[in-house]
Amino acid sequence: MEMDFSRLFKDAQKHPDAYGLNRRYREFVAFVNGCNSATAGHLLDGFPEHLAERLGSGGNLYWALLVAKLGVSPGEIRRVDDTSGEVEKQIVSCLFAELLKFFESRDSGDVAVN
Repeated sequence: MEMDFSRLFKDAQKHPDAYGLNRRYREFVAFVNGCNSATAGHLLDGFPEHLAERLGSGGNLYWALLVAKLGVSPGEIRRVDDTSGEVEKQIVSCLFAELLKFFESRDSGDVAVN
């Protein structure tokens, strides 16, 4: 049986407490990384490139930082830990939106997977 990660991530965003998440961006990143590990890295294969393309730069950066830069003005974020309050909520929303866009693109064949 294959896991529906789009559904899982939608549910985790809507009910983070049910997954032991404290609503902080770092926690969601760890959750997504755990899911990626469960798939031997295949879940996020191509995700950093997808984000860098959307941002227009950053192909050498960690995917979580790319999401943070997409979520707010890129100059505002230098580290994943530089988030709090409303900015952090905005970045968390961006994370899940970008994951869903990526999965849709990949499923339709629009994203090359390594």
